[in-house]
Amino acid sequence: MSRCNRWCERGVLAIAALCLLVPPVFAQQATSQEEERKKFRERAFEQGNEEQERGAARRAMQKYQARAKETVDLLSQAEQAAADLSSRLQALLTSDEGKRLATDPAAVHALILIRDESPVSIDEVRAAKKNAEMIAAVATDMLSKPDVGLAPKAVAVDELEDLYRDARFQRKAVLADASKLAGSLEKAPKNIDVSGLPSLSTVIDESQAKYMQFISEAILHGKDLAKEPVQKILVDAAQFAELQKADARADRLKAESAAQAESVRLDTELRIKRIQDDEKARRLEAEIRAKDAEAERDRLKKETDAARIAANVKTDIKTGEVVSSAEHERKVALAKSPEVQGILKPFTTPGYHVRGQGNSYDRKPVSLTVLRSAGALDKTAEGIQKLLEFGVDNVDKERPRFGYPISWNALNQQQKDDLKKIQGYLIDLGDVMVELGMLAP
Repeated sequence: MSRCNRWCERGVLAIAALCLLVPPVFAQQATSQEEERKKFRERAFEQGNEEQERGAARRAMQKYQARAKETVDLLSQAEQAAADLSSRLQALLTSDEGKRLATDPAAVHALILIRDESPVSIDEVRAAKKNAEMIAAVATDMLSKPDVGLAPKAVAVDELEDLYRDARFQRKAVLADASKLAGSLEKAPKNIDVSGLPSLSTVIDESQAKYMQFISEAILHGKDLAKEPVQKILVDAAQFAELQKADARADRLKAESAAQAESVRLDTELRIKRIQDDEKARRLEAEIRAKDAEAERDRLKKETDAARIAANVKTDIKTGEVVSSAEHERKVALAKSPEVQGILKPFTTPGYHVRGQGNSYDRKPVSLTVLRSAGALDKTAEGIQKLLEFGVDNVDKERPRFGYPISWNALNQQQKDDLKKIQGYLIDLGDVMVELGMLAP
């Protein structure tokens, strides 16, 4: 074989060997590229999940911030209303307007209740507002960052909701006190000479001194102030009313405890479903145990408070003295008698209609103030006619109606006597019935 042929043969063998080696190299490159694409897809999926979680956390924080700001606004309104009310009360103590108000014992009593027994103090409002402002500031600071991080915890959201509900109650209570004061001032006599009258501050001090003296005397001689049948009626009524209040408070505390426990349970289940790896599951389990322990402590505390309140009420009823004047006791007993409750149903039955004013927001008995303002309690022919119109008003579909003709002149003698008797009860017992909740203020 020639040298040329040998070189050709060697060249063919080399090319053949090269061809046998190439396919495995290309196969390895294809497999490597497929793995890279798979890893890229996995990283993109993980990044997408992280983006969704960050977006959900930011939306939850924005909602949390909005509720905090709403709470701050409610408490700011309550604080301003409480400050205005305090200034108004302080000014009345020495002003001529206060002297005119002091001529009405009922108005003086109402003002003392507003000043000394209001369910909300301005210090409580300011403390709650400071707390709400701190929450709003923290939420605002978190939202200013590119990555909010985690959403607000369920316990923090629940605490903010409690603060929001308290803010609404505080604002409503302060505005209600201001409305009561405005009503008392509206009813105060206008055209009287106040130059020789004592100041409202003096009248309040004297009234409270007399009340404390009366309490001391009544504690020693309270059992002799009224006859035994009247005392029994009052004691039974007081026991029933106080037990009802205690039961209502206990039910409310138990309901709140159950709702809080259910909220913790639902939040726990939702978060467990979202957590897949063991490390997150272990952290969540520890957090759940802490929440459950806290919820259990709150539940036990509320149940204990409810039991204590009920026990205190029962103890007070058993050991306390029913202290009141004989005249006041007579009116309370008479107001609760079957005769008075039966004849005054058109006025004591709760309803929405307010004659001459449309419908009220709350369902309640007829307002004593509305009756007086309309002249229905004036002992005149016009007053009796006004009272008759309240009792036969067909627009009121909820309260019982008299069934009388609408005109005073069309009534027979028995109907006229009954109507005068009804007016007499309302005049004599009106304020006491407001205290008992049988009439609206």
